[in-house]
This record gives sequence, C-alpha cells and structure tokens, in this order.
Amino acid sequence: MNTQSIHMGHGQMVDIVGVTGSGFELAFSEAGKPDYVAPPLDEIRVDAIDDKGSVHPLAVTRGSKPSTVAVRGGTDGARRLRIKVLHGSHFHTREGAFPGAAPLAVKTGAGGGSLVPLEDGVEVEVTRSGPGRWLLKWLKDGSPARAPVCETVDAEAIGPNAEDYQVRQLLLMPGSDPSTLAASGKIGDATHIRLTVRDGSSEMTRSLPVL
Repeated sequence: MNTQSIHMGHGQMVDIVGVTGSGFELAFSEAGKPDYVAPPLDEIRVDAIDDKGSVHPLAVTRGSKPSTVAVRGGTDGARRLRIKVLHGSHFHTREGAFPGAAPLAVKTGAGGGSLVPLEDGVEVEVTRSGPGRWLLKWLKDGSPARAPVCETVDAEAIGPNAEDYQVRQLLLMPGSDPSTLAASGKIGDATHIRLTVRDGSSEMTRSLPVL
C-alpha cells in the first residue's frame, strides 16, 4: 500500500511503501535520477501520531534498496505521520495520513472550539479569533485553569497538503485572561495543531485536528 507522493522540497519525493504490522519503508526519489540514494539515517526523523494525538518517535534503519529506509516502532493505531528530512542547514517537515487509517476525530469544547487533551484532566480548547489568530484556553476538569507561560509552549499550524510551508511555527502571546494564550500566524487553511508543553525536564506533545 502506498500513499500519494510527498514533496519534501528541492525536487525530493517520498512515498510510504511496504506497510506491514511492524512498520513500512520510505522510498526517496527525484525526477531524472534513477539511481537516487536515500539521505543518511541521521538526517531523517519520523513520528507516528495515534488516535489521541500522542506522538511516538519511530526508529529509522537501512531499507531494502539504496533509495529506501525502513521505519519501525509504534505504528499500531497510527493515524498520521510526521516526516522530517534535513535539507542543508534545516529540516523540511511534512505531515499526512497514515496509509489506510481513518481521520482523527475532533472533540468539541464548550466554547465551540477543538479540544486538545493533555494529562491529569487538563485540556486546551482551540478557537479561532479573527484572521491569523487562535486562542488557546487551558481547562482543568472542564473549568478554566492558569495557562503556562508562553516560553514553555510551542504551537504549530499544519496545513492540509504535504508541501512547502505546510508546517508553520506560531507566535505565542498572553491572552485576555490568565487561562488563555494567543497563537498568531498563518492559520487560515490549517487542519491540525501541534502543541508542545514543557514542564521542567518533561515535555508533552499532541497533534490533533482543529475546526
């Protein structure tokens, strides 16, 4: 089973092939280069995203051909994949559906936004607030809770197509009340949010659809 080709940039394409219960392969290619070789293993990162939005890093090893790498790990229940490939001094990042997986469901909060569950009864409700802005409201057991400081949170807007500028880092600012942060950037066509919250040495990431 293959997915549609993913354009990683600079002519590089990736197909997800050979999907089994234990993993799959990434097949790299570039038009006009029949002997294309996959990038070095340490220049490739792959995450699986499960039905709760939790992110699971996968192991990348040598593939069955010079143009492929094998990916193994927690793919049971995977709904989406995040692929990062080093291009020069920075990574190009793409996200897309795992082959054959059903789309992630959206859970709606009391404010009409999308809920991102974290841990211990904490959720973040994501609502749109005018062009280019999301409001991220922290809730604990359904009631407003104090939001963390901006410096401990990262938010990305994920566009619908695996192409250049699909993944956009958002600027975080304090919101209008202690339970809210504002996330500003290109969100107009975003279908998913990736939210990372750091607390000391621990870090939690969720990637879920938004309304």
